[in-house]
Amino acid sequence: MLFKTSALLFAAAALSALPAHAIPAPGPTVLGDVVSGAFGVTGQTPFLDMTSTAIDPGAEFIYGGRVWADLSDEHLVIRFDFEGYTGESALTEWTIGDLDFAPAARVSAFALVSGPEKLVVGTSFTDDSLTASFADIFAAGYDGETTFSFAFATTPSAVPLPAALPLAGAGLAALGLVARRRRAPGA
Repeated sequence: MLFKTSALLFAAAALSALPAHAIPAPGPTVLGDVVSGAFGVTGQTPFLDMTSTAIDPGAEFIYGGRVWADLSDEHLVIRFDFEGYTGESALTEWTIGDLDFAPAARVSAFALVSGPEKLVVGTSFTDDSLTASFADIFAAGYDGETTFSFAFATTPSAVPLPAALPLAGAGLAALGLVARRRRAPGA
């Protein structure tokens, strides 16, 4: 009987040491909390520097009725309307930060999917922010409305799992103590 119990407990301890596999969940969603947004000429004080609630219907950030940024679970759409603002040129930048995802994730890619490529100088990202840089947005030839659509991807954040080997060792040690007490005289 003791052998069967010990063998069963050892098998349970060994199985607990195996890695756990989770069923893949749908992609992360941006939480409807506060995100920060900044738009302006690179290297200067931003025209717009504010916070907004993410994932509201419509644009989260609007500057002067001429610049909009709308954030969704996998896209950032930026629209410029510079009717009558031609002839100027400046490097401008949009940064959307403080992004939180459920389940926990981090940004792993960010790229332009539609819009005039030659106006996009570059894109960058961190674990919780997206940045798009534009050149010549105010330049002649782009009078009126211009829309850029960017896609971003996320990667699940690493979740530390308890160390299975020490846990299994502690379980076996406890079993040894129980067996020793049973064999001790007067037990």
